[in-house]
Amino acid sequence: MSFHSPLHIILADDDADDRYIFSDALKKSGINATLTTFSHCNELIDHLQNGLLHPDIIFLDINMPKMSGKECLQKIRTDLNQQIPVVMYSTSSNPEDIEETYHAGANLYITKPFTYGLQVAMFGKLFELYRITALKPPSKNDFLFTHANDD
Repeated sequence: MSFHSPLHIILADDDADDRYIFSDALKKSGINATLTTFSHCNELIDHLQNGLLHPDIIFLDINMPKMSGKECLQKIRTDLNQQIPVVMYSTSSNPEDIEETYHAGANLYITKPFTYGLQVAMFGKLFELYRITALKPPSKNDFLFTHANDD
């Protein structure tokens, strides 16, 4: 899949391995994108406040030190008043996390895929959805994005 101009994607995740896998799977998926990563949300918020970044989509891990992904989402939506599509990207499938982030204004909630193949396939599905809908706020039934097993 390709977009006419590269998407600017941001990932905020404190786990270096998860950032590497995300980056590599994004490249493997063939998505025309540039990726900026942050190991914590404070840095991301600083860049957004200073107008240094103009992303098309932001992926936020939930469980991070200093500022959680939930707190970061709240700052993006409330303090910065930005409507950039935000995807919660977490190992947590806790219904409370899903519910809270839905009501806080996230556009999508994805549990991190267990395998690299699922990660690549997830990007293909996700960015086809993005191309079609630009990740407009979903109905609650469409908020949790699931991926099928690749085995």
